[in-house]
Amino acid sequence: MFKFQLALRLGRTVAEIDQTMSAREFDMWQAFNVFEPIGVLREDGLFAHSICTYLRSQGVENISVSDFMLFRDRDAMMSDVNEEAPITQDDVDDVCVNLRAMFSKVI
Repeated sequence: MFKFQLALRLGRTVAEIDQTMSAREFDMWQAFNVFEPIGVLREDGLFAHSICTYLRSQGVENISVSDFMLFRDRDAMMSDVNEEAPITQDDVDDVCVNLRAMFSKVI
């Protein structure tokens, strides 16, 4: 799924990415996506936050950002990624450590 999101953002087709992008660059895009996510989940959060902020400025009370999110259950949307093992905080921490190490070598 990430490859399709990347193709959309770059204005290219998946076939073009497959033919012209190295595996290393693709890995770097995936790593970058951890820190700066692209796709519908991020956009959903941004729009929900904007709507919530606007309504609060108009005096509406007892609302939260999640009230305006279309994709409230991120795990359900990502179920095709790994149905057997849910992602834990330790998993996220491990990925962040590895990504920082990888980016420190590049920069």
